[in-house]
Amino acid sequence: MAPADDDGSTAAMEQLAVAGKDGELVLHHYPGSPYAFKILLALGLKGLPFRSVLVPAMPPRAATQPLSGGYRRIPILQIGSTIYCDTALILDELEARFPNAPSLVPVDPATGHADWMLVDAAAAWCDKLFFPVAANLLPMHLLPARFVADRYEMMTGRKPPPKPKQPSAAAPAAAAAPRPAPPPARTAHLRAQAAGLLQSLAAALSASPTGWLHAQRAPTLADVHAAMNVWFLFANPVERDPLLLKPDDDPAAAAAAAVVTGWMDRLHDAAAAAAAAAQPPPVSSAKSAWPRGAPERASLMARATPMDEAAALALARRFPPPAASSSSPSSSFGLLVPPGVRAGAEVTVVPDDYGKVAVRGVVEGVWGGSATGGGRRVARIAVRQRDTATGVETIVHFPLRGYVVAPVAASGGSKL
Repeated sequence: MAPADDDGSTAAMEQLAVAGKDGELVLHHYPGSPYAFKILLALGLKGLPFRSVLVPAMPPRAATQPLSGGYRRIPILQIGSTIYCDTALILDELEARFPNAPSLVPVDPATGHADWMLVDAAAAWCDKLFFPVAANLLPMHLLPARFVADRYEMMTGRKPPPKPKQPSAAAPAAAAAPRPAPPPARTAHLRAQAAGLLQSLAAALSASPTGWLHAQRAPTLADVHAAMNVWFLFANPVERDPLLLKPDDDPAAAAAAAVVTGWMDRLHDAAAAAAAAAQPPPVSSAKSAWPRGAPERASLMARATPMDEAAALALARRFPPPAASSSSPSSSFGLLVPPGVRAGAEVTVVPDDYGKVAVRGVVEGVWGGSATGGGRRVARIAVRQRDTATGVETIVHFPLRGYVVAPVAASGGSKL
């Protein structure tokens, strides 16, 4: 495998990325996943057909985990036996593969060039500023206890503290008692934060002569990122009606809600129009596979064809990855990764924020960021992994930003 700064690195990555040969996009997701919504919206706006593998909201996931080496988070994108993890990387991959379908990259009006820094800024606003507020407004006290425990472990890396045992005969009644709602002051604070963020978004939309963010002629990835948290608030049965998106006693909030909800409607209309204009025509049976009452609208599933988890595993077996890299184990990738991470080395890859489940594999390549026409290749690492239970071997791609890559020590652990 060529070093990251070698002129042949992009070509090598392209050869690795087309392991699926037929290039069919397979999205592993579940209804209600906010980050999967971003990908569904991008696929919809680009009018791209894809296979939809609906997975449980909580592990175990029969295909997703073997294919990705145990990656904890959703969504993942599968193309044959090539797996792409992390929403940012998936969006980059879609743009690089389908730059004119149409392109979702905002353009700097002064230069006419793709403005990826604007995309990064929109993603940071969405993921780091707005999403923690929207997520903390979820009515966790009303959700199933198993789901709450799973999300606690995913976010903290720890098992939930055990509940105190009830020694008296009243134990069954106590166990059945509802969990307490969060303190009113905390909820009020979060609602105020969300209202302010929604009003900031509405102001940006109102100032745009086109109705899309940053005065772009059509929706871009900036709109895709910003839409996620608005959608998430819509999907929240407690928050969506009375306070944030349909306020009755705050004229400024009501005006902002009208602007934002109108923009969301136009995003879905744009996705429906892209699906209608695409060739081949949309798959008519796709809507029937989408669960009734799911918060995603049918416009985002118009070009989806259902696929079950067994078929996703079979697809990876049908299109196995290319032969293992013949690169010298001494080949290094400069400052992109820590010392000791070389082609052919065994490493672990772990998110640095939450869902910190390590994926272990052998390095196939590391690539620095590069431009490819209207698309962009973010700095990334690809590892080869084999699931012992299913025998499926895949090449799994991760962005380097937001992930900790560490060589596996001789004892079997990682050097951190």
